[in-house]
Amino acid sequence: MKFIQKYWLPVVLVIAITAALVLNTTKKETINTENSIDDQIQTLTKNPIAQCYLYEKGVNSETQEGIYEGFNREYIEISITDAGLATGQHLILPFEADSNRANFLGISMDGYINVAATAIAKGKTWQEQRLYKIVGDKLFVGYQEIFVPRYDNENGLYLFEDINKLSFETEEFFLSKVECSSIDKSQF
Repeated sequence: MKFIQKYWLPVVLVIAITAALVLNTTKKETINTENSIDDQIQTLTKNPIAQCYLYEKGVNSETQEGIYEGFNREYIEISITDAGLATGQHLILPFEADSNRANFLGISMDGYINVAATAIAKGKTWQEQRLYKIVGDKLFVGYQEIFVPRYDNENGLYLFEDINKLSFETEEFFLSKVECSSIDKSQF
């Protein structure tokens, strides 16, 4: 069981990429096994569709000097190819805390996006699993209603022990779809 828990994300990524290659062969093009790896990568990364999502919530902070108004912001830019390869950025800017920036790579299937993210916050860098769900014009971030243990695999990636215990849809927190060109990333 520990073997499965340690290796599930790399195995899922390999299976997904293989499945994407196989599914792609049933479309208009076929993949020639004599093609170079570069040709196969180009096939996997064909026709990326960029989608952007934003969360903004006004907050107030009371100090001795007075009340300050600000925003908690979260922005996700994601590109998904025809083959289901997902890449993007997840930027978090809480009003009274340090920002968190992450680049990610993963797979998209049936509205769910399972990624390995490299995040940076407070001068530290780490890798972790993140899950997203797209429903219409909303993107939900997988979160924990109850504590879902994580473990550090041998590649230094923090993985959830059981992704089925994550929750997605909530009325309080989701990111709304926006035009990517309308976002000033310097805010993050």
